[in-house]
Amino acid sequence: MFQLKTKYIQDDLVDLDMKLGEQIAAVQIDNSKSQEKNHAALDSIHSTLKMETGRMYAIQREIREEVKKMQESHDRKGPNVHDASKFATNPSANNFSSPMEESQNQEKKGDSFSTFKDRKGNSTNPDCDSQTALKEINPSETTKTHRVVPNDADNQAIVDNSQELGQLWKAIPRTADWETFSGKGEYNHNLFIKQVDMYAQDYMMKDYMIVSRLGILLIKTAKNWYIHMRETHGSNPWEWWKEQIHKKFGTTQWK
Repeated sequence: MFQLKTKYIQDDLVDLDMKLGEQIAAVQIDNSKSQEKNHAALDSIHSTLKMETGRMYAIQREIREEVKKMQESHDRKGPNVHDASKFATNPSANNFSSPMEESQNQEKKGDSFSTFKDRKGNSTNPDCDSQTALKEINPSETTKTHRVVPNDADNQAIVDNSQELGQLWKAIPRTADWETFSGKGEYNHNLFIKQVDMYAQDYMMKDYMIVSRLGILLIKTAKNWYIHMRETHGSNPWEWWKEQIHKKFGTTQWK
């Protein structure tokens, strides 16, 4: 009787040991899956951070170009009314001629050059010495052209266009409201490209505004492919990305 009870106890211990082993194995599997998810989440955050950094650099580049264009436009305007008043009150500035005086001087020089040609064509004039007359005229002055300064109306039109463009960009739909593309399931990469082209045309979007959204608009399989392409080829214009999307997702295996 004692031996029989001992056998039952041993059998229970064996069953308990097997159950504990199964539970430990299950916990280890869950722990491994959790670590894989954590690694995947960290990789996704790292990739997103790289894309956002690239986008910020692109925006910074665009801002620098706009500032440079504004500076060049300001330099082309010439001195304003305030600067002109300083010239008028500053005795040392009297050595500089105004644009009107410069134009009048050019007309006088042109008249002198025309008189010289008339004298040269008149063979009855004994005082016509072409070599002496050419020495008296400065060729560099006769060929000088007067620079046209943009008027206030043109400058105001540039400012108005910039303000209208800024208002138009504010009306661009939120990125969360755009259609996304996963790269699997329904064959919709053409629809995705048409939507992006439509927004780019309607809102006069610059190239960096489109490319900076691709990391959000492309999801799942398409996003993994996009991250790999960015790491391999770097940042490229939207036209280049359209061609790559057609090549990758326009084949029969994705239809």
